[in-house]
Amino acid sequence: MTPRAGTMWLLFFTPTIERDEEMKLLIIDDEEGIRSSLKSLFRSEGYTLLEADDGLSGERLLREERPEVTITDIRLPGKSGLDLLETVRKEALPTETIIITGYGDVDLAVQATRAGAFDFIEKPFSPDRILLTVRNAFEKAALSQARRGTLEAELAGALIVGESSPVQALKEKIRQVAPSDATVLILGESGSGKELVAKNLHLLSRRSLQPYVHLNCAAIPEELLESELFGHRKGSFTGAIENKKGKFEEAQGGTLFLDEIGDLSLRAQAKVLRIIENGEVQRIGETEVKRVDVRTVAATNKKLVEEIGRGSFREDLFFRLNVVTLEVPPLRERRDDIPLLMDHFSRRIASETGQKPKEFSPELVENLTKGNWKGNIRELKHFMERVYIFVPATKVGLEEALALLQPTSLILPSPLHFTGYREYIKEAERKFLTVKLRSFGGNVAQTAREIGISRVNLIKKLKELKVSPSGAEERSHRDDPGEESPNSPGQGAP
Repeated sequence: MTPRAGTMWLLFFTPTIERDEEMKLLIIDDEEGIRSSLKSLFRSEGYTLLEADDGLSGERLLREERPEVTITDIRLPGKSGLDLLETVRKEALPTETIIITGYGDVDLAVQATRAGAFDFIEKPFSPDRILLTVRNAFEKAALSQARRGTLEAELAGALIVGESSPVQALKEKIRQVAPSDATVLILGESGSGKELVAKNLHLLSRRSLQPYVHLNCAAIPEELLESELFGHRKGSFTGAIENKKGKFEEAQGGTLFLDEIGDLSLRAQAKVLRIIENGEVQRIGETEVKRVDVRTVAATNKKLVEEIGRGSFREDLFFRLNVVTLEVPPLRERRDDIPLLMDHFSRRIASETGQKPKEFSPELVENLTKGNWKGNIRELKHFMERVYIFVPATKVGLEEALALLQPTSLILPSPLHFTGYREYIKEAERKFLTVKLRSFGGNVAQTAREIGISRVNLIKKLKELKVSPSGAEERSHRDDPGEESPNSPGQGAP
């Protein structure tokens, strides 16, 4: 088999979601003799052989037949091999490329390799080398197929729950941005779900079969941050007992998520900027520069424009990161999603703990949708976890849940439900004291000290509002919180 002078061969493998037992090999070339030679070479391998004599036909077969491996000449009528590679990339198909190139085309082969090709082979080449390369490609396809099989589960685990208008708009932007390689800056309050957005950007991208690496910039000590990001050479500093890859190298071919990037030092910011711009990494203690192909996604809860004004964040890095901005809405701006989030967390926690899913009273759900939730979704999730730990009953009402809320999520009644000011104030006081008493185990004296009133006045207020010291609103007038008998039910220690 002797290809004509200057011919380049590209090899793609395209893993499929549901793989057939037979493996398909597509050969695309406009010369019948070359197609015949390749078919003869691979027929004994047991592949199902497909062929096309131009780029457009080859592109159609790639989409319809979903071959694991495709060998294609770079110079084709209609569309070239590089055009086919670009089609595969744009459609987010996981692709590996092996290039067989003639003399004079090496620079182009290197260019294609940087664009995603796995390897290239210069002519003259041997049939054994081609056979080995194709076999390796099928092995890689099988590994990628196994990895792809986990994507559905990962996507389910990274589900963005919500049907409110802000969330629908965010989901649509993620779908638009994910297939590209654009750098993304995710903005939002702590606990609002920025990491979930970053994970979706990766799983919906063409890099989904490659590594997803997460680094919390605020959690790494300053003296170790550069080593974590860029890696180091053994002996380059005290404690460097072995060579170490940095996060950029670990994310090769995939996505690096730099969480809380606003906490990076100015020195580290300069190095991150250089890597994003030229794709080159230099480990601490080394002179060698390594090239990396990584998509960078960053997130912060800080207002970077203000940080720039204070001189704590580089303006050039901000503009480099800010190619696409995604803003994650806080929970208070998507209150309609709270019932859906409660159901989502409830089912997940029940499954993880082996419990039956709990039912939540309409009164509780209604009140939770009016909470402040300064900790956003994270705070709601932690509340649901506490419910499953401390509430044994399957049905959960407002009274059972109030004591498990954080003070910042204290639910006050809606003024719209009351016609008079005094009625509203009494209901607000009742809920406030219920939560406080429960948080101190019904201890009246401690509660009085903490909220800044006398014990006598607190007892009078509890009697007036019909709240027992245990923190439960009374259902009858028989239990008098003013009674200090040691036999009084629920009475805490003075």
